[in-house]
Amino acid sequence: MGLTSILKYTVLTAVLIVAYRLTLGEDDKPMKNVHVDTVHQVELVDGPLLLKDGKLRMSGQSKQVTRHMDMDLVVPGILGSQVFNMIKFKRGMIHSFINKDHAIIIEMTDRQYLGQFGFYYYNFESKKLLRHKENLFPGQYNKIGDDFLYFKGEFSMETATFQLSIKDKDIGDSFEREFTFNVPAIGLEGKISVQKEKNQEGAFHTYPLFQDKRYWARTYCQMNMEVKGHVSTSEGTIMIDSSNEVTRWDANFNDWAGIFPHKTFLIQSWWHFAHGRKSNHRDIGYDRLSFYTNSGLQHHQSSRAETDFAFHNKTSHPMEPMLQWPNHDDYMDPWRMEAHSEMRYSDSKVVGFFKPEHMFENAWDIGLVREDEKLLFGQFDVSELFLKREYDDRFSKMKAYGFVWYNYWHW
Repeated sequence: MGLTSILKYTVLTAVLIVAYRLTLGEDDKPMKNVHVDTVHQVELVDGPLLLKDGKLRMSGQSKQVTRHMDMDLVVPGILGSQVFNMIKFKRGMIHSFINKDHAIIIEMTDRQYLGQFGFYYYNFESKKLLRHKENLFPGQYNKIGDDFLYFKGEFSMETATFQLSIKDKDIGDSFEREFTFNVPAIGLEGKISVQKEKNQEGAFHTYPLFQDKRYWARTYCQMNMEVKGHVSTSEGTIMIDSSNEVTRWDANFNDWAGIFPHKTFLIQSWWHFAHGRKSNHRDIGYDRLSFYTNSGLQHHQSSRAETDFAFHNKTSHPMEPMLQWPNHDDYMDPWRMEAHSEMRYSDSKVVGFFKPEHMFENAWDIGLVREDEKLLFGQFDVSELFLKREYDDRFSKMKAYGFVWYNYWHW
């Protein structure tokens, strides 16, 4: 790079910084740590997601999709112009299919200027991970829409290294989502069908990332869905069937979108509890029990967003804010997992440790655009789980399996 190019790059960067700071209002500051307990979390009502100026209209949580996005109102923070959606508006989906022996993950991320598609297969016994991830530029990949949030989507794409098709169908009392994929680079192919009952409860959240609500995020999580199909690797074919009482498969769906700042941290974890346990005194059991939490989405990895939900069979329960504490010098050390101020809350809490067994790391840096990710698979040792006050009982000394995903995006 010559001196002239360096000067141009420096001037352009300075202009962007000045322009950004000129648009800052008195309230245009990143949200700090906001811990909202379940008693004070606002339940969302049905309506628009955004105001006409692009600010978040209402923040809170609900068990179904209640706030609906009009893309014409999506205006990012920089200069309030849709031109800058190229670097500000991001969205994605994560589908995972998991039991105590295997985990399959399909990741789809649209950063507007970069599309990312990832396929993962992990064997809990051999601790072997197959992974293929492809980065594509605008015009090289198909966009993701909001239709999948309502289980009315359709997506098809083929590149030199993978083929992926996803199609939703209304089948009466349920929605069916069918996946067909083939990833020759890692010898992975499969056909999987997922069913979600229409009245099955999920976890829908909206929250501001800046105090003036021009930066915001919307997330949705659905766990404990029925699933059937197969996945093949070079080692053989794995049959997937959630009705099989021995193999105990589950399916998860995560959808997220928002106007994000130039620094975005996201730490997510998916927990699936071993079958057959009952609560300590009232013998409350479950067919399926799982838990999802994320923190981050803001300017620092210790900042948090309010997505903490337990899924008990086909119902969902908001939980107290969750802290995920790794050893930042060695992420393979046990992670402390606990409700914020565990002694303060008597219900809607989880306390335990995540014990990683395998970690994949990936990072790249090309100046203004950077990324860092860590994907860890392992076991959760849960000393206490209290779902909600109405149960008047808790589960103790539980085991769960799953994974934790740490992401950092700079632009």
